[in-house]
Amino acid sequence: MRERFPPQQPVTLAGTNSFYELKNRFRETVQEMPDHIRECRGEFNYVNCLVRRIAIVCAMSSAERERDFAIIRYYVNIVNDVAEMVEERLVDAGSFLGKYHLNLIREVYIAEPYIYHFNLFGYSGRWAMRVLRIGEMAREFNDMNPIHRKPVFYNDDVGFGCIYGAPEGRFLRARNLVGFLRNRFGHYPQLSSRSKRRQNRLLEKVRAQVLAATDTRNTPPPVGCQPTDLASPYRG
Repeated sequence: MRERFPPQQPVTLAGTNSFYELKNRFRETVQEMPDHIRECRGEFNYVNCLVRRIAIVCAMSSAERERDFAIIRYYVNIVNDVAEMVEERLVDAGSFLGKYHLNLIREVYIAEPYIYHFNLFGYSGRWAMRVLRIGEMAREFNDMNPIHRKPVFYNDDVGFGCIYGAPEGRFLRARNLVGFLRNRFGHYPQLSSRSKRRQNRLLEKVRAQVLAATDTRNTPPPVGCQPTDLASPYRG
């Protein structure tokens, strides 16, 4: 995980090899919110923001998506391998999330609208869904751990705005207590059949919201991301 973006990574539009540069595609989506922290609190508001980011990917030209997908696919290849090891219990989820959860929240925030776009409009399957689940696990870990229960920003670009905040609401004390107990007894988020079924339901919910927000029912998949390229290596 330390060498996720070495020099041979595909270049971006600006000619650099920075994965994080892609976040600028979604800068206005965050900054147009009336209250950054309130809007990004919890999974419900997070999904609403996600739909806006997917709509931005839908509105890109094919050439733009192709260039961006070259970078996203590189990231997915690496994180998917790690996620598979977490799923098979070869890597301890608690230790992994404790070390990497903030980086994962920031990185999956960038990658997930492209992943959703491909699964919604390109390939009817579960490409890179393990990566999405790792992002969910990272956000859940941030919520349940009293030390880390804070809004998440890009450290080198705080002006971008909050990308995820701890939940709030009338049952917050109860949720925090449950999170404390889960953290105390090591009951950390995992990849499981149950989480995959929940992902499938969320995918359909997001599909309906994206189609309601855009007119992109026939958006073609990016060149180089055809089902024949991705079906075998990236299921799960």
